[in-house]
Amino acid sequence: MTASELYARCLPDIPKAPEVPKPNEGLEDHLITELVTNYIDAFDTYLHRWDECNNKVVGHFAARCSIYAIKDSGNPWHLNPADRKVYLDRSLQDIDVLRNWSNEHKAHIQRLAEFKEFKKKSELKKKKSEFKEHMAKTTVG
Repeated sequence: MTASELYARCLPDIPKAPEVPKPNEGLEDHLITELVTNYIDAFDTYLHRWDECNNKVVGHFAARCSIYAIKDSGNPWHLNPADRKVYLDRSLQDIDVLRNWSNEHKAHIQRLAEFKEFKKKSELKKKKSEFKEHMAKTTVG
């Protein structure tokens, strides 16, 4: 196992966003409502887990900065070959973490855009359904 693989085990698992429900034109209204509600609830859970994960990764980098600030406050660690190697290894590991985090962050932004589009479409369908229901009531009487 490489140092980066070992190091990655200390970081949190990236949460997976729920899949956007596929359009289901043939479903009854109460089933569509349940599908929408379940997706929104699952997405809320995903966002909570994402924030927890994000805070851990940010905390990791803050801790790294603190470690070197403390070491720098009187101990010339960068003059010691062993300390320099540790610093270099950790810096290389952090490059991997940042690269992965950047990719995951891009995917997260895409999931947010999909959620926004889903909400927009589901609200439009709800308004159309309410309008049809209203028209049916007003034309009957």
